[in-house]
Amino acid sequence: DPDADYIVKSGLVLRSFNSTWDHRTFGGKSLSIGDGMSEGTMYHYAAAKLTENYTDIAGIYFNQLILSKGTITTQSGDDRVFNIFGPVKVVGDSNYVKANYTGADIRFRGKLSDNGSESDRIRFQGSNPMVARFMDVTSDFGGVLRVETAGSILDLSGTQMSVYADMLKGTTIRVDRPTQIRRVNFQAKESPDAPCVLQIGG
Repeated sequence: DPDADYIVKSGLVLRSFNSTWDHRTFGGKSLSIGDGMSEGTMYHYAAAKLTENYTDIAGIYFNQLILSKGTITTQSGDDRVFNIFGPVKVVGDSNYVKANYTGADIRFRGKLSDNGSESDRIRFQGSNPMVARFMDVTSDFGGVLRVETAGSILDLSGTQMSVYADMLKGTTIRVDRPTQIRRVNFQAKESPDAPCVLQIGG
């Protein structure tokens, strides 16, 4: 139903189609992963290999994707690109993006917003490092992007975003210019062997 709001609640897992080259649209008005009270999960299988020509195509378009105690877990194999098209709203603290395989390149391609609190955040977490890119994105996001897995990269290059970020040991934030950052909290004092890195340009 194009006018319906859909919710993935606790105990349920929504699995996307598995395609290395296709672009699909979720037909509802909105999809909420989690309902703020209970956790919801989506398995994202729609991916292209990094060596293929479909890296800007393969993925899912949402009229509105809401993370409200929601987890997005990438599947499909190593070295894949996962696109999320359309606006994403972040509500609350317990929202996760996880990579089940190595070399995941997760690309957000829509407006990012929140519920009006700095406690709204996305946590990039898991046993495998990932690249989380925000591409061609505008933002009203006042929450926090928190990168928790060593070896992971938060890439804001080419966006108009200005964000708060928490970077744990061994992680990197990549920007075109300092104005993309409102504040970065580097949490690596206890691990000089695994420093946090800020890359500006290049």
